[in-house]
Amino acid sequence: MDSAKIQKDFVVFLVAVMLTTAGYKAVFPLASSLNASEAVGTISIAVGYLLSIIAILLFPILESAFSLKKIIIVALAFYILFILGNCSATIFTLLPAGLLFGTAEGLFWTAGPFISVNFALSKTKGRLSDFVKQRSRFTGYFFASANVGSILGSGISFLFLFVDKTLSGKGNFTRNQDFSFCGANDCQDPNITLANIDQYTPAYPATRYSLIGFLALLEVIAICLLLVYLPKNINQNIDPLEGIENPTNTASLQPSKLICRTTIDRQQVNRQKFPQVLKASLLHTFKLLIKKKHILVMLLPMYEGMLNGFFFADMTRAFVSCVLGVDKVGIVVIVYAAANSISSYLAGQLAGKYGRNFPFLYAFLLHIATFALCLYLKITPDTSWTVYITALLIGANEGVWLTLTNEMYGSYFQKQGKYAYVAWTLMALCGMTIQLSLNRILCVRQKIYLLIAVLPVALISYGASYYIYVRRKLKSTSTDEHKMTAIDMDGNQ
Repeated sequence: MDSAKIQKDFVVFLVAVMLTTAGYKAVFPLASSLNASEAVGTISIAVGYLLSIIAILLFPILESAFSLKKIIIVALAFYILFILGNCSATIFTLLPAGLLFGTAEGLFWTAGPFISVNFALSKTKGRLSDFVKQRSRFTGYFFASANVGSILGSGISFLFLFVDKTLSGKGNFTRNQDFSFCGANDCQDPNITLANIDQYTPAYPATRYSLIGFLALLEVIAICLLLVYLPKNINQNIDPLEGIENPTNTASLQPSKLICRTTIDRQQVNRQKFPQVLKASLLHTFKLLIKKKHILVMLLPMYEGMLNGFFFADMTRAFVSCVLGVDKVGIVVIVYAAANSISSYLAGQLAGKYGRNFPFLYAFLLHIATFALCLYLKITPDTSWTVYITALLIGANEGVWLTLTNEMYGSYFQKQGKYAYVAWTLMALCGMTIQLSLNRILCVRQKIYLLIAVLPVALISYGASYYIYVRRKLKSTSTDEHKMTAIDMDGNQ
């Protein structure tokens, strides 16, 4: 495949990713607001994320039996059903929608980065030294495009809800409104929520139906693009070290000489009984999860998932809808997604040149500033602008963790191939599930304390893994080939 075609197909893939996130991510933050009564929207999504764990564990066997192209298209179809399920705020529609959403999340966020890495390998024509650098960049492109989609979808959401508010004449908050139950003091009290339900829902049902229909259409367009432009053999050549007896002595990897793991796996699926293949796949995943190296870094993607859950479930409800009204959720998500997108891109570029440790330090400082602001923020009509600053800081913070923890798993567990991305997605969605499950148990203030505590522990644990598995290896190796392998673990060129 020539370089121009690879680049064109990858750009179209990124456009499809953008449209995908524009569709479902515009509904996701609204679910906790549009369905605020009894927190039924958040509960259904939390249940869905529990199911996503099953989808993630099944991903290796699905990838062996089917193409990544089919898997990601099925994920988009499930996103469409999730979007349509939010037409009604009843548990009978939202719970099935949440289950489909969780399955889609497990498949999409495992297959998407996996596909991006394959494009990076094809782009570099198997040259290991170039691949090490491009892997971080292509991962950054993927997550940046996902966040651009969030901006697009949130802009559409704001437009629909702004027109709704304008036509109804409800407008924004008044100066005598009580904000004492908003922000960090939000405890999801059902009586308070019902007393202020106008802040959380659009005035006209037609607005809801029109918005949901338009967002579902974006998903349909994304499916069409993937059907036409995503290569059918995107699974192939994904494991650059697969089948190489001594990868440290390999300066250049020719894709044509690599073992096509997908072909082998599919032959095994055909020859063996499905339960046996499934057992072997789950065992391989389990062995990776209990590796000492993985245990030391697993809190980082879990923190990323918790941070993502906090923004979309708590920030959009307690800091945005409660104060500014549901019509402003789209604008706040645009601010968040723009910061996230720029941060994802810069993090990928910086990691490709200098390694991931410097961006990690920068994100930790953002972490402290963000949650200090959340805790001490006193929301009044004169300080409502600080809500946008908080969203910007959270977006910039998450962009680093989202991109570089995914890249880190691909680097740390390169020989495990697809199982590395399964483990990353599993940990990230476990963090999301934990955060959403605490929705009715803890107040927002307690959730912030939990987030503040998790990241320092995660970074200390990561520091230990870096010292044990990277620095020591750099000091003990003497040949350039061995240094390349050690540096590759850190994502440096």
